[in-house]
Amino acid sequence: MHSGIRDALIAHGRMLQASLAHSRAVHGHHGNRGASVEAAFRQFLSVHAPRQLSVGTGEVVDSFGARSGQIDVVIANEDQPFISAVDEPGLYLVEGVAAAGEVKSRLTTGELDRAIAAGIRFKGLQNTHSAGDEAFASPVDLQRFYECPPFFVVAMESNVNEGTILERLHNAGVTSHRIPRNLPPGERSYALVPPVDAVFILGVGAAIFFVDGSSMALQYPDGSRVAEWVFVHTEDAVLIEFLAWLHGVMPRVRRRSPVSMNYMLGENRFTTISQWAAPQPTQPQ
Repeated sequence: MHSGIRDALIAHGRMLQASLAHSRAVHGHHGNRGASVEAAFRQFLSVHAPRQLSVGTGEVVDSFGARSGQIDVVIANEDQPFISAVDEPGLYLVEGVAAAGEVKSRLTTGELDRAIAAGIRFKGLQNTHSAGDEAFASPVDLQRFYECPPFFVVAMESNVNEGTILERLHNAGVTSHRIPRNLPPGERSYALVPPVDAVFILGVGAAIFFVDGSSMALQYPDGSRVAEWVFVHTEDAVLIEFLAWLHGVMPRVRRRSPVSMNYMLGENRFTTISQWAAPQPTQPQ
């Protein structure tokens, strides 16, 4: 990596940590502290995401009626028809979301459990596919992240050791309830995915779920690929790891029709002009 880019991202990480210290000094209420840190992270991400993406916060829905809870960070793609200001809660269609996640001032076991619960609800959302849509990702990532986007957690600091983090994430299991609704009857060939795909802790490292065949790969010394939860000790370079992971796992999708069509169209009563203007039969006198 270019040293200038690396140094800039390391500096940004320290600025985010400083924003937590500033928030603690200014705000006595924990909710206000959290909101301040979330806003600082969204601002960072909004200037480091590809230009076709926008960053916001709010809830995500699918065309089958499912709905996420309030999510700290929503990364919307160019197909998203509903865009809000970066810090104004909005409502997003899942087909127009590239990724989403939670921001924590301090990661505790309780906060991790709440993030996992939020991930379970988010991963219950279901992408609707239209004829002619094209998705660009590795086959493994396509199964994991095209049906529902990746979900992450970013923490400014943590009082949970890495072993406990890995154990909690591993024991969270998979969102097996997420069965694609557009498969033929009896078809169950879908990927089982964890509710949280990665956790990043500034100044410490990242817990990432590696899968063989994914664009984000980790190898053992013998060349074989890691296929389990791993804690990567990146320390000052956590934001670099985060952006590399994020850019690697977000599917690129080219859609042939607006994603809003499945949400806005339904059965309508109507009268055609032919019906309106049709002459009525003359009644016999």
